Amino acid sequence: MKLICFSDLHAHKFKDFAKIDEVTGNSRLTNILNCLDQIREYAVNNGIRHILFGGDLFHVRGSVDTVTFNATFKKVKSFSDAGLKTLMIVGNHDQYSSETYPEHSLEAFKELPNVVVLDRFTPHKLGDSGEYVFPVPYSSDINLIKDKIKEYKGKVMSENISKAILLGHIGISGASVGKSSYVMQDAFSLDDLYPDVFKFGVFGH
Repeated sequence: MKLICFSDLHAHKFKDFAKIDEVTGNSRLTNILNCLDQIREYAVNNGIRHILFGGDLFHVRGSVDTVTFNATFKKVKSFSDAGLKTLMIVGNHDQYSSETYPEHSLEAFKELPNVVVLDRFTPHKLGDSGEYVFPVPYSSDINLIKDKIKEYKGKVMSENISKAILLGHIGISGASVGKSSYVMQDAFSLDDLYPDVFKFGVFGH
């Protein structure tokens, strides 16, 4: 199975270096949304039917601009209209608060056909070829996340799942991020993610 994976879109009307345009009123937001067009077109043109998104669809936590929300919703709907199945997890910027299971700005996307918002620790079977996605939405409760990943490990091993994909919004120590390749020092180590158990990992933060 072929997948497209991406994360941290951070849709927002950023003011720095932005110009007024006729699409969204903000050239940087328009450019961000154009990335979704490129992803959709690449998927359709290359016979890819599954999209994995690793969280932080929006940038401003708890207060998403109306134009930003509506324009982003329409772009994700275009994935659905094109027959693409999109799995999304919730990032910290999508959440209203720091509760264990807070309200989040992806709730409305659950109403779209072919879009699955994974805001709980519930595995999702992708298709008929045996791929399972094990979601790790953002939580400030580090121990909870580690316990859930350990539970996932047990399920993968006990059920002999050979195509297990870990999809998470977490910081991983040692990972290089940004244009300067900054090396993160964060709450999760590579060992916490059981790379010998999961076939593939997709992470954002």
